[in-house]
Formats: sequence, C-alpha cells, structure tokens
Amino acid sequence: MRTGAISDIIAYFFQNFAWAGDIDRALCEFFKIKSFQELAIYAPDFGDFNSPSHRHFHEWFIYDFKLLSGRTPLCEWYEENPVGMMTSDMTLYADLLRDNEYGFFKVIFSVPGRVEVKSFGSGRHYIVREYSAAPFFRLNEAIVARVGLVGDRYEFVGGMINGMDAEFSDKAGSIFARPQKPITPKEIYHIWYATDRRKSENGYKQELFGESTISVVEAKARMRKVMKVFDILPFVSVDRVIKWIQNTSLDTILLPVSLLMGLASDGTSDADIDELTQAVMNLNNAIRHEEKREFTDAELSELENKPRFRNDILDPFQWQSVYSRGIEQMKKGNLKKALVLFDKVFIYLRDEQTTTRDVYRLFANKGSSMIALGNISGRYFLECALKLNPSYDFARETLRRHDRELARFGRNKKKEDAMIGVLAPLLVKMAMRSKDVAKTMKLEDDPAHRYYVWLRQFNIRFSKHNALPTKLTKIKLSGRKLVLTN
Repeated sequence: MRTGAISDIIAYFFQNFAWAGDIDRALCEFFKIKSFQELAIYAPDFGDFNSPSHRHFHEWFIYDFKLLSGRTPLCEWYEENPVGMMTSDMTLYADLLRDNEYGFFKVIFSVPGRVEVKSFGSGRHYIVREYSAAPFFRLNEAIVARVGLVGDRYEFVGGMINGMDAEFSDKAGSIFARPQKPITPKEIYHIWYATDRRKSENGYKQELFGESTISVVEAKARMRKVMKVFDILPFVSVDRVIKWIQNTSLDTILLPVSLLMGLASDGTSDADIDELTQAVMNLNNAIRHEEKREFTDAELSELENKPRFRNDILDPFQWQSVYSRGIEQMKKGNLKKALVLFDKVFIYLRDEQTTTRDVYRLFANKGSSMIALGNISGRYFLECALKLNPSYDFARETLRRHDRELARFGRNKKKEDAMIGVLAPLLVKMAMRSKDVAKTMKLEDDPAHRYYVWLRQFNIRFSKHNALPTKLTKIKLSGRKLVLTN
C-alpha cells in the first residue's frame, strides 16, 4: 500500500476538532475506560506510535469503529472525500472498503515477497504481497492480521500482525471456524497487551496464545529431511546452512534458499521449491528467535524496496538454456560465441546468488575453450574447476595435455622458437603460482573469476557427490582435435 495512505485518514480525524467527541467515545470504548484521563493508567504506552495500544486502536478506529453518522472512518473518508483527492487516488480506499478481512489466518507459505494464508473464519485463501513480516512467519503458524485488496493484489493492511505457535493452528481451526461474533483488533489487544485486570475480564484463555516457536532442533531435523529428499546433503550439511543463515542480512535472507535450489537434484518442481524454501525459512526463524536477533526499521524498509521471489523475482534455472547453447557452439567450433554464452551464465548465477552441482564443468569448458583459442589464461579456470572438485578428471587431463603442447615448442628447429619452447612452460607456471593469479593474468573483472571468488565463501563440497561420468566430445578446430565436456 502507498506509504501514508491510512495515516492520511488518521491525521484528518485526529486533527479536526469536529471529530473530538467521536474520538473520545472511541478511546473509552476500545480501552474500556470511563474517561480520557484513565488512558494514562490502562494504556501508558499509548503515546508511542509503535506501541501495541496505539497501533491496535488506530486500526480498529479506521475499520471497525462507528461514528455518529453510522459509518466507519474509512467509509466516511471515502464517501465525503474531505481533502478533495483525485478520483483515481480514491480507488485505493474503495478497494479496502470492498474487500478486507480481519481475523485468524493459517500460514501456508511465506518468503519475502509472497505469503499465502488461509482464513480460519471464511476459508478464503489469499496470496499476499509482504516483505517486512514475511521472514518471521512459520509454516502452519496461526496469525492474526488484516488482509485487504490494494489495486490488483492483496496486502496486510492493519496496524499489527500477531503470531502464535504452529501447534495452536488446529485449535484455532476448530474454535474460529464456528460462527461467532466477528473479532476485531480491540479483542486481540485485550488478549495480548492489556493490563492484568483487563485480561481477566476477557473470556479468552491466554494460554492458547503462547509465544513459543519451533525449536532449532526441530527445524534442523526438518531441514535435514528435505535436503536428503533433494540429494543436497553430499554438497552441504545442515550446520553449514545454519552458518549461511547467521551470516545473512535481511535483504539477503533468500540467499540460502537460492543456493540450495541450485544444488537440488534434477526435475525439481515448483512444489518442491516451495517445500525447500519453507524449510529454510523455518530454520531461519527458529535461529533468530533463539538468538533474539531483531532487524532494525532501516533493514525492514530496505527489504521492502528489494523484492526477490521465485517466478517474477527469483529464478535460478534460466541459465540452463544459455549453457546448452554454449555447449552447442563449442561442438560447432564457434568457441568465441561459446565463451560469450558461458560468461552470461556466470553473470546470471552471480546475480541470482545460486549455483549448480556441476558448476566445475562450466569452469572447465570456459578454460578449455580459451586455451584452444591460444589464451593461456584458460589454465586459471581449469584450475578453478579442480579446486571446486579435485577429483574432476577432465580438468586434470586438459591441463596435462596443455603442458605437453607447450613442451612441443622446444622441438622446433629455429633457435628463437626453441627458446620460446623452453620459456613458455616456465612463464605459465610462474603466473599460476603468483600470489594473485587473477591480477597477474588480468582476470579481475572476468565474470567467471568474480563468480568463483563469491562461490568459494560458501564451502560447498562439489567433490562429495557421486557425479555422472564425464562425457567427452571431440571436435576439429584449425586442423587440431579439441576435447570438451558437457
């Protein structure tokens, strides 16, 4: 929703003396007090704009309180348009009036950018656009929130979202699915936040609304089970994933998800991705809850401005078609075109913050193509492939073959060529052994090098998986045979 949309309504009513009587009546009704003076006793934090009393009251006032006119403040604002807003701007408020629901919802799926919930009361499913609160939701958790239509999408449009433990969901389903008096932010405030005297007057049992969360032990067990199903454990342990989570900031909270998606076995469906994503988010939430890590308002604001989600935001698999085209160009001997496509893959993998279980093959194909074109810098990428997977036979054999080709220069009859033959292998080895190989070979800005530096920090064990045997293809290039792998 546009920032300040609801604040405009609040400011209008609370700064206009004509509504003073309605506001006094609303305060007494919400806080169950006899006069405005008692507010300091029963809601001492009301002056804090971020306090539960302030935020619950204002949501209830806008959507649920009835003015003397019989309308809610939201309806009054829309019908009268007191500040003369353009008709196009007023459609936002029309959407909220027409379609908003407050109550208990079950979290079906949640990552920053997309939250799927089901209403216990109406049974409706909503796909909600949400960034700030999404990282804290847990699968099957029951939450209390207000969902409203804003333009062509749903958003959480209330003052606060209250979450409960996942075990409460079944109870909530049986309790709140039955016809009953509609619940509002006023009731929720008195369940959670009012003074002890006010809570005792409420008919709800507070123990139903505990603050427990899924434990780290349980979240780890679920994560391990999902990783085993997708054959990821040979590459990464659950403890390694936890380290990733602990080292990520809010705006990179999906980094562990995108990395694991890239390592998942072939044939991964959207449903599989959702399951993997939710397992990571559950583990993330459990860790942050245990460590009492909270995000700043600045971090939350930054996340809202950096949407990232699968389909329209996150898609770690588009590189595959580009890579296939690169392989086809290699088979045809069009190595320069192949290198352009390979670099596009490296850029894409880096931008999407993901990888693939056979990424070392990509490095090797780039390296062997460069060497075939006479660029000895290709050795660097072949060695990158070997560092990622020391048992990778193709990279090792290609390097040996290149060493033999360098040595052949020394057999030339011309004296100057013989000298080159002696020096060439030495110069290559000196370059590869330098402290900063990439800098020596002027590869600092190469997409493959930048991706390699980024990838190494995650300590993924590419050599631990029983990969398929290397497929070798032989082609002719300028009268010479070139061996490549796909």
